[in-house]
Amino acid sequence: MPYIKPLERIELKPHIDYLLLVLNQKGYKPGWVNYIVTTIIYYWWRSSAQNYTTLAMICGTLDNVKDEFYRRVASPFEERKIAEHGDVFSA
Repeated sequence: MPYIKPLERIELKPHIDYLLLVLNQKGYKPGWVNYIVTTIIYYWWRSSAQNYTTLAMICGTLDNVKDEFYRRVASPFEERKIAEHGDVFSA
């Protein structure tokens, strides 16, 4: 989880809330979410030193986001479904 200071969260929250409002109104279309994330990452790249260190930071951040989502959301969902329907490996 990106544990940032509470004051930094407060500063970012209105901007995130606006994006969420738009997505809630329009629907969470994968293309729209991809466009938002890609735009943020692209501007990070363009505004930084374009070198291997920046590439590694950006790719690492994206990996961490995916891993954290899987750990907190996808894995518990899968565990609930295993309990509900049975484990494929129990046969």
